[in-house]
Amino acid sequence: MQSEYKIILHMKLENIISQSINENGKPIGFDVFMNFALYNPELGYYRSSSNIFGYQGDFITAPETSDLFGYSVAKQCAQIIHGSDDILEFGAGTGVLATQVLFELSRLKSLPKKYYIMELSGQLKQQQKKTIFSVLPELIDRVEWLTKLPSGFSGVVIANEVLDAIPAKRLIFSGGCFVELGVDFVDGNFQWKTLDEPYSNSSTTLPTICDEGYTTEVNLQALAWIDSLYSTMNKGTVLLIDYGMDRINITTLSVMKGLCVVIINTSPVTTPLTKSVNKILRLRLIFQISLSVLWKLVLSFRAIALNQCS
Repeated sequence: MQSEYKIILHMKLENIISQSINENGKPIGFDVFMNFALYNPELGYYRSSSNIFGYQGDFITAPETSDLFGYSVAKQCAQIIHGSDDILEFGAGTGVLATQVLFELSRLKSLPKKYYIMELSGQLKQQQKKTIFSVLPELIDRVEWLTKLPSGFSGVVIANEVLDAIPAKRLIFSGGCFVELGVDFVDGNFQWKTLDEPYSNSSTTLPTICDEGYTTEVNLQALAWIDSLYSTMNKGTVLLIDYGMDRINITTLSVMKGLCVVIINTSPVTTPLTKSVNKILRLRLIFQISLSVLWKLVLSFRAIALNQCS
């Protein structure tokens, strides 16, 4: 029944995207296509009412495989918030990670004043409330759901497998330069279409020499998201946790690809950052997390998840 429901959703969403391409009169950027596919208010993958998380859904994340993941994250939060700051989690999924972090922080006697959750999906918000309340009913009042970034935030921001869900532009190296790959709709099918103009954007740095046909992504929305976090925070740390190749193995300077576990410290600095380094160099002021144990846990949980799903 659920598979039939997903097919119906897919058909309706295909009509919406193809109509947008027709109205545009030319192919749309892959970031636009991805935004439709994931975040259309009613039919987007992360906004629909279909079950996508967990063993009964399409995929699982590290917190679903073991509580140790959340407990490890909590120990790092405890070193930063000292029981006097807040935590903000983006895209909390089923609420399992939030539950693990709060449980361990309670055990460590280092609970945040507030545990904020930014969630677009009304259904997931209800699921998160149910998950947290079922395990920690005494802490549910400490959790607050937001629709916009809090101002003057101090504490820890957690984003587990969020960056790869932010719509990105797709580029291909062709004829000595990078050009954008758009999405067209031809004969009832979506197809890649190379756009005419060379791609250029001052917010991104790309290699000047690549093999013909090399493809990569640039994520301007992710850069803007990082920038908005920096602007809204008084002090604290941003934990970005994701999976992929490390930077050495890809021919691009974009830190939005191949991210493992990184920390961005946003404590006040003595020298002001100018706008010219605002978006890119700020991301390069990243310290690879020293917690090799945490990274080994991430890899182990990922392997477990793949084995259980196969």
